[in-house]
Amino acid sequence: MSLSKYKVFHYFASIYSTLMQGLPIVVVLMMFYYIVFAQSKMSNVFVAIVGFAFIFAAYMAQLFEGGICSVDQGQWEAAQAMGLSKIQTFNGIVIPQAIRKILPGYFSNLISLMKGTAIVGYIAVTDLTKVGDIIRSSTYEAVVPLITVALIYLITAGIFLGIMKLFQKKLEPKRLKKEGKSND
Repeated sequence: MSLSKYKVFHYFASIYSTLMQGLPIVVVLMMFYYIVFAQSKMSNVFVAIVGFAFIFAAYMAQLFEGGICSVDQGQWEAAQAMGLSKIQTFNGIVIPQAIRKILPGYFSNLISLMKGTAIVGYIAVTDLTKVGDIIRSSTYEAVVPLITVALIYLITAGIFLGIMKLFQKKLEPKRLKKEGKSND
């Protein structure tokens, strides 16, 4: 929408992005829980998923916009000169090039999202952090539950990072091989 030639779409995307990125995650979740979905029978988990989807979408929209805009205009022109439609050009030429640039930021945002889920207890969702807090309050022992929660998040983030490196290897094996040699 922010790349649209129609100003109304551009303004909507700008306002949406500014709101979702400018407000703390916990405030957005609480607004969804106590205001937007207050009268509905939606589960707390559903409200958390919707809230995080709105937040994550705002960050991803800017990331994708940057990736798409980073593809040289000459690529578009060359594709049109070859007789490809705008959709063929976008799907076959622009997106594959943009994905290579978007992927590291995408995984970084995914890891931030995963870590951000630690606050869903504010809207009465029992998550890993909430369970650690329940254990801490019933045993009066803070060290073991907090370290356990931290280790689980660390392991999960490590898995995401490993998957990211696999994707990057598949997309750009030559570049990563050169970077590996220069770091040694």
